Amino acid sequence: MDTLDSFGQSYKRSQKKAALVEQLATYISEHTEEWLGVFTERDLKLIQKAVRAKPLEAISIDDIDFPTGVATIPFFEPAPEALDSFFISEEMHKVLRPHIDHVIEEKERSGLFDIDRLLLGLVNLWGVISLHDFIGKMQEIIDNEEDSRKMAYLFANSPMLGLVRRYIDGECYLVSPLVYEVEDLLEGRKQFSDIQQYRSFTMEQGHGTGTNAPYCIYECDESKAVRQSLTALGLDDHEVAVELSHMFVNAQYAMTDEGAETLFKVINDRMEMIPSFELYKEYIDSVADYANSVPKWLLKGQSSKEAGILKISIKLEDQSGEPEPGEDEEMPGGMFFGPSEGVGVPSAEGLSDFFRYGIAFRHVAPDAPCPCGSGLSYRRCHGKNLN
Repeated sequence: MDTLDSFGQSYKRSQKKAALVEQLATYISEHTEEWLGVFTERDLKLIQKAVRAKPLEAISIDDIDFPTGVATIPFFEPAPEALDSFFISEEMHKVLRPHIDHVIEEKERSGLFDIDRLLLGLVNLWGVISLHDFIGKMQEIIDNEEDSRKMAYLFANSPMLGLVRRYIDGECYLVSPLVYEVEDLLEGRKQFSDIQQYRSFTMEQGHGTGTNAPYCIYECDESKAVRQSLTALGLDDHEVAVELSHMFVNAQYAMTDEGAETLFKVINDRMEMIPSFELYKEYIDSVADYANSVPKWLLKGQSSKEAGILKISIKLEDQSGEPEPGEDEEMPGGMFFGPSEGVGVPSAEGLSDFFRYGIAFRHVAPDAPCPCGSGLSYRRCHGKNLN
């Protein structure tokens, strides 16, 4: 019944299971391109990948946290060895093989994929927006009334609408699949009541941000610098896209300790590849600049730079000091997180009661007084847990 519902098929609830299964099987086999049309571009390309593989061959799902039809429709079966993969049976393989390429080609040709990408991209940029406000912003983007009505019709019939539409307290909202705590986000916006209007975006910005689902990439001058940094660290184009998407999301939560550390993780994990502190600082600064330039959900799409709040500021200090006898290190040594502001860790400003990281100290001799002021030697105080 759930599967028939998802395809918009009517049925008698008094029917026995065998009759329902027969109805579903008939619909799947005789109207294949019709029901494939309810899937998003990402789902269709995952199905295409499965059809091009052998029946029963496990197909991995990139970013399983992003909602996907192949993880919920029961005839796409989860692979037992991995939660982030699925397979199709030999019977489904035969049903899908003659149709899947044609469906994808037709959606690309007709521009329906572009509609999905635009809708997803705009919603990703705003995070959460009421349907009423969304329609208002679309009327700003498309000032021709007839074109605006056509676009509204296309959005209303887009498979992406079912993915992003949510009802909260009786009101219809469009919610990015990247937003998990919708009520918390709406509540958090009350702290920024001066920001009443959603930022306007162009069609190109919306389309570009929604093109790489499940990943969300906001292209700007600052993203180019991050791309250069990540490429220099050996990441390929796909890995760079994934990291830019993660940075976009983590920038939304950088006012927490976990969000801040995660934002810079890709750089800090490759610290040994960076030959100088100056270059390390350049890479870290490029990520911070990007995080301050992406649209913030709490600020209704305005960036931290535009609004002047929720900005991430970086305090970096070369911790190398003098190398120990016999050491020949190119990277700055002794880069560790102190009890309060750590090396390579940002502090955010704008919201009240942000977590703070404190001060990172330069090299301290083992028997010297601990800089924390305890009166103990460093080795018996803060240095006792360091190897």
